[in-house]
Amino acid sequence: MKTPLTAFISGAAALWLAAGPFGFVLSGEAAGAKPYQPLFPRETHAPPEEMEWVEHTLKPFMEEYPHWRLSTTHGAVDGNGHNAIGYLDAVHYYPAANEGPTDSDLLELEALPGLARLQVRGPHVTTGGLGVLPRLESLSRLYLSVGMDSQLKPDDLEVIGQIKNLRQLHLYSVFENHELSWLERLESLEYLSFVNCPNIDDGVLEIVARIPNLRRLRLRDYVRLKPSDGEMERMAQKANTSKGALENYYRNWPSSKKGITGEGFGCLAGLSGLQELEIDGTGSLTPEGIDAITRLPGLRQVRFSQVATLDDRLVALLRGMPGMREVDVELCVNVKGNLLPDIFRLLR
Repeated sequence: MKTPLTAFISGAAALWLAAGPFGFVLSGEAAGAKPYQPLFPRETHAPPEEMEWVEHTLKPFMEEYPHWRLSTTHGAVDGNGHNAIGYLDAVHYYPAANEGPTDSDLLELEALPGLARLQVRGPHVTTGGLGVLPRLESLSRLYLSVGMDSQLKPDDLEVIGQIKNLRQLHLYSVFENHELSWLERLESLEYLSFVNCPNIDDGVLEIVARIPNLRRLRLRDYVRLKPSDGEMERMAQKANTSKGALENYYRNWPSSKKGITGEGFGCLAGLSGLQELEIDGTGSLTPEGIDAITRLPGLRQVRFSQVATLDDRLVALLRGMPGMREVDVELCVNVKGNLLPDIFRLLR
């Protein structure tokens, strides 16, 4: 039987083990409660029904269309279905030149019933190819990388809003000229992730706040600015390329932006089901933004990584959120060690 002192010591040991030189995780486990269970844990083994789908549906499809592969935790499945022993991540296009699919390639997916997870990368897809996605009735998880050299027009992504059973949407490199109001039509969406999307600002979060069943939101590297002329010259010399090539590469990147403010995070207060928030790789989170996060009613887990403005307000964040179960802090240089005594009193 643990005494209060031994419980404190075991909690301290658990926190010390979780800490390491660059960050720490604060969770209910250290206080003797059950550890927090993430809503979307990393799967390590495919369930039997997925393995059966690979054997009887996907393998024949890949024999006919060998440029489509299946990602797993153990690599890509070849045309014979080898190595399909881990977590089935997503079906993706894998041509020899690795240039990504075209519209005609995406249309081939109509011959693959039961497809639940799809990864689309590359610059060649247009609205003609994306139009197949709503017709994939089992599609529940989509990874879409748009990129700066994409042929997609500003409103071409709107077709994604017609995918009825989409539960997870991971968007990569979606830029300022892409319109996102269609997000609010995704009534089944539970997990939304933005990675390297410099158009994410208060206006986008106003749209996100209208996604009725959203439970997890991830914002990573959402403030990326176009390098100055001098920076581009130095980058061109270092990369042994021309400045003109870099200017073309960065043509859709913003030269200045406000990012997400406290007002933007405040928009999320109406999402009573939002339980997990991850903010990774941005220095733009303001004190007002942190204060707004403390007023999000349903949060149970938050993760901050490389957020330079995060400091001892972490304590205030915990105190203001009675339902908080886990706070994960990593590579936030201004979070000080003097938080630890208060943290032990706040752990649940």
